[in-house]
Amino acid sequence: MTANAPARGDGFEGQVAFVTGAGAGIGRAIALALAERGADVGLLTRSRDRGRACKEAIEALGRRAVFVAGDVGNWSATNAAVAEVRTSLGAPSLVVANAGIELRGTVLETLPSDWERVISTNLSGVFYTCKAVLPSLIELGGGSIVIVGSDASLIGSRGYAAYNASKHGLIGLTKCMALDFGPDGVRTNIVCPSFVETEMMYRILEKSSPQYEQQLRRVPLGRFGKTEDVAQVVLHLLSASSSFTNGAVYQLDGGSTATAARDS
Repeated sequence: MTANAPARGDGFEGQVAFVTGAGAGIGRAIALALAERGADVGLLTRSRDRGRACKEAIEALGRRAVFVAGDVGNWSATNAAVAEVRTSLGAPSLVVANAGIELRGTVLETLPSDWERVISTNLSGVFYTCKAVLPSLIELGGGSIVIVGSDASLIGSRGYAAYNASKHGLIGLTKCMALDFGPDGVRTNIVCPSFVETEMMYRILEKSSPQYEQQLRRVPLGRFGKTEDVAQVVLHLLSASSSFTNGAVYQLDGGSTATAARDS
């Protein structure tokens, strides 16, 4: 075994994965990492161009891929996407509910329509994804779901009321699903990254801004996360190596949430 080879139990040959928000950033990194370890991958994302590009990258790795363009915050679209993946690739046993959007604003500053949009994508979208895949997971005799939350699932941030509320809700959903479907062999866990170097991060933090440096100083490891950091933990939680891990909340923040409080 080479130094970079996956440990026994970490391969996904013969399995089908389903990843939402797979067009860019963390979702794309997870989808490609799954393919590199042998999985065929179904993709759901809103951007047709990015979805096709991710599909082509997976196929270049020698794996099958299906891309569906759609809004994870729409139940009919999400359910139809899972059905298409099941028809084309087979029933997914590995599920990553990753799609999410950010929104700045206090309760007073947030429009009701914007509140509903954030909750629809970040919280309802995960609910819809899990609701759509669970019948197949149960029929298969088990599987693994990983929800991608945020450090905002764990702590408050000034000026991000809707985003924080949506991400906090994911921990409760994760734990309920772990209890409800663990007896069916379905494991559900959540990862909570802090700032990860993606387009979303750079929309929030301009690289040359004082806020960028301020946030960086709050990370004891002295750097922001990379998409590969998240992907490797997600793959561990999907794999047989974590077969007794269910209902876990994994912090991926370089130690930044170890402090008692944090400003945005």
